[in-house]
Amino acid sequence: MQQQPIEEVPKYDPISPAAMQTNMYIILYARSTLAATAGAAAGILGLTGTTGFVFFFAASAVMSAALVLRTGFNPNKYFPQNRGWMQISTGEVVNSLFSYMLFWTLFSGLVHLFE
Repeated sequence: MQQQPIEEVPKYDPISPAAMQTNMYIILYARSTLAATAGAAAGILGLTGTTGFVFFFAASAVMSAALVLRTGFNPNKYFPQNRGWMQISTGEVVNSLFSYMLFWTLFSGLVHLFE
């Protein structure tokens, strides 16, 4: 009797596409909310120029720290190919910068228009 060749089982990716999409949506939502609230705060505080951008990047760093804390210091568990740290620290930062500038100028104009 001849032996049957053993078929190789493909590697299993433990992260499902639906879970990955949800994780990316959470980062997008968190960054968008941060951009709106930090932009409004910067406009109300009257920050201008470089101090406004420093405020955004400081708020973004605090958001990244909060997301890392939320993942239990293991973001690679929630993102494929060991990109968790990169995804948490830089994901959607540039896109949220434009929203930040929009809210920053809007609230700066509304609050400090007649000064």
